[in-house]
Amino acid sequence: MDISLDLFSPVQQLQNKLFDEHQVQVFIKRDDLIHPLISGNKWRKLKYILKQAQSENKTHLITFGGAYSNHLLATAAAAAKFGFRSTGFVRGEEVDNDTLFLCRLHGMELRFTDRESYRDKAALFNKFYGDDEQAFFVDEGGASAEAAKGCSELVDELTDTYDHLICACGTGTTAAGIINGIRQHD
Repeated sequence: MDISLDLFSPVQQLQNKLFDEHQVQVFIKRDDLIHPLISGNKWRKLKYILKQAQSENKTHLITFGGAYSNHLLATAAAAAKFGFRSTGFVRGEEVDNDTLFLCRLHGMELRFTDRESYRDKAALFNKFYGDDEQAFFVDEGGASAEAAKGCSELVDELTDTYDHLICACGTGTTAAGIINGIRQHD
């Protein structure tokens, strides 16, 4: 199966009186429009992770996140869309919320784990899935070199030149990818 989504995400100018007063133009790359659940940097980060899992003939994605993790939800939705099974280790006590409901709706098995055990993700993976030849480790937030590669492609899509590029940071993978993308263009 081809692992791809339509990556069209427009750049839109934001309008604000404060910007006008200071003669500043602010634009936003609307990656939230890529997919309703696998949107923004989540798709960019998962794209090459999924391709790597597929190339290694892995069919079961194992990942990690908190109870409100957009990464868990994006992984669950991507796994369902592209024919993988998925399991998410959830940090902390068992809770019910919309995010986890949608994860389950997309077929993700959830394993709640105490915060101490959660700190050693490799040990959790090995304890529960070390003997599973189909299991593929996806770090929390998708943090990996493959994820950074996907994020670097955002720079290729920019048709204008900007003085500053600003992004939110969790794992830092998106920022690292954008920096690599800028360096490739220099």
